[in-house]
Amino acid sequence: LWSSFMMRIVIVGAGISGLSTYLFFKKLLPSSYDISIYESHRLPKRSTTSDDCAANERPETIGAGLGVSPNGMRVLRHLDPEIYDAVVAQGYPVTEFNMRNARNWSLGCYPAKGGRDMEEKTVMSSRQGVWDCLREKVPGDAILVGKSVELVKRKGAGKMVLTFRDGQESEEVDLVIGADGVKSAVRKAVLGDGSADSFSPNYE
Repeated sequence: LWSSFMMRIVIVGAGISGLSTYLFFKKLLPSSYDISIYESHRLPKRSTTSDDCAANERPETIGAGLGVSPNGMRVLRHLDPEIYDAVVAQGYPVTEFNMRNARNWSLGCYPAKGGRDMEEKTVMSSRQGVWDCLREKVPGDAILVGKSVELVKRKGAGKMVLTFRDGQESEEVDLVIGADGVKSAVRKAVLGDGSADSFSPNYE
């Protein structure tokens, strides 16, 4: 029954969260589901790019460095062993973190491994490096660039309506996933106009 059910899903945002959500959906949901990623900007340039995708990519990379924790690496292994291997190959696996001050005095050391057998390591990488590994598994026609979502509203019968900033025709979908960053239009649809202030940080 579910294999013949048609559902249209839009993921807003083509960053690491958006790409990984798309890949998990394609792995776990019926193939009849129509899943797309909407991205407002041109995509960052990959180290290897086919000619048909180059027009949608910017010349610069985006983001700085990050560490994928053991729990994150287990998620990648479950998602796709090839993605896991690619992230490890382009990054720098570490087993522990050493904290030192400006005089090179040791301030502390703590492990960067995890899991029942401590088999998973933390992998240090550029944001671009992790994004590249995920992007290689997402077909080009699944990502629609220049789709800047301004407003998300619920319609009758459970449908969601997407309104775009540049005046493109509104679209109706069954499910919207927000992966559109700190100024998320999807979060505003869920939490209201005051969402940015409702969860502001509290420093003591």
